[in-house]
Amino acid sequence: MALRLYHDSDATQEITSGDPDHVKQAVSDGADLEDISPIYLASDDANLTYENITVRKVSTEANQVYVDYALGQADFDTMAYGANESISISDGDYGTSLTIYRRVVAENVTGAFTRDDIQHETEADEYVA
Repeated sequence: MALRLYHDSDATQEITSGDPDHVKQAVSDGADLEDISPIYLASDDANLTYENITVRKVSTEANQVYVDYALGQADFDTMAYGANESISISDGDYGTSLTIYRRVVAENVTGAFTRDDIQHETEADEYVA
């Protein structure tokens, strides 16, 4: 049991390899693809509390795609691409989900491509509440 990331605020649709976080968007030739969407952090065990929480992208060989995190969507307005590839989260039990915004950017798109490697991981110390 642990902290998990979800597609929905009710924490019923976990982000997994079988149901990944993905971006599907039309982009003009030479333009940047940018997608900002909420993901949700929640605990699947009411008996645990968490400290030293970090959410980060899983490193991939595809360096042309940036994944950044923020607690407010407006934080991306002044954030450079790739500037916040991990985020530290306050200690807590996360029985109620926390909204985290993630931004995926592919610069200068010159052709159609499919990506299935937008992956996130959480790290935290677990304690019995």
